[in-house]
Amino acid sequence: MILEDARHSLRTLWRGKGFALAAILCLGFGIGLNTTSFSLIDGVLLKPFPYKDPDRLLVVGAQNQRAGASDALSYPDLRDWNEAASSVIDIGASQWRSMTLSD
Repeated sequence: MILEDARHSLRTLWRGKGFALAAILCLGFGIGLNTTSFSLIDGVLLKPFPYKDPDRLLVVGAQNQRAGASDALSYPDLRDWNEAASSVIDIGASQWRSMTLSD
């Protein structure tokens, strides 16, 4: 019974090639979009941070009192914080920069 149904489906799709092409393209786009969105959600929201005890991570920074905005932290300041910290295991740094590339 299943074999007859498969043959009938293939004959019907062969007769309506436009419909078959549209169905295959819709399935392909749907599967690709679903895979992409799950990969993004899994990588950003579901996987834990690659650190030991990620619930103990803190973000600290410098504040410019005059301007009232975040200020850049220099490497000597970071080194001083690392040496003076007694209740912290380690301190790391990251920096975000906006750049314009031109040719």
